[in-house]
Amino acid sequence: MLLGTVSYWGVGLTTSYLLGFHTSLASVGVWVGSYTGLAVAAIAFVWRFWRIMLKKKYARVA
Repeated sequence: MLLGTVSYWGVGLTTSYLLGFHTSLASVGVWVGSYTGLAVAAIAFVWRFWRIMLKKKYARVA
């Protein structure tokens, strides 16, 4: 839940605001910011998945 909140609200919304209203990109900047938040969320969730899977793998071996 924290990863999603930070990714979508912290990164995505902030990037959308900055690119959409403080550059000449306008609505394209809002979409780019949204996609940036989505990409950050995807990377964070894959990282978390692999961390949990590796922890289970090594816990079973030991």
